[in-house]
Amino acid sequence: MGLTYESNAEAAHQRPDAPIRFGGMVGLCAGVVQQAWRDLFDALPSGDGGSYANKVTQRERREAELFLTEPRGSWAKAREWYCHGAGIDPDALRNAALRRLA
Repeated sequence: MGLTYESNAEAAHQRPDAPIRFGGMVGLCAGVVQQAWRDLFDALPSGDGGSYANKVTQRERREAELFLTEPRGSWAKAREWYCHGAGIDPDALRNAALRRLA
């Protein structure tokens, strides 16, 4: 996910990794979702065993994974809240994350 070009909520539903750009509360919610995606999928191991090249710790990466993939509980509720705020289908986002992890 990146903030490189305009997309609409429909495009975000189809491609959860698509770049998005919104303002205000929608932008904040989209930014949270986008950061979780980056923390999980764009983080490369740094080789020191405790962090990733883009300064994501193992804990942050694990929390991103929980945020994006948990089927129920507080992580799932947070994903739903931020996704709805950004106009993203939380189930589509979860399914895309699970497919990418497989």
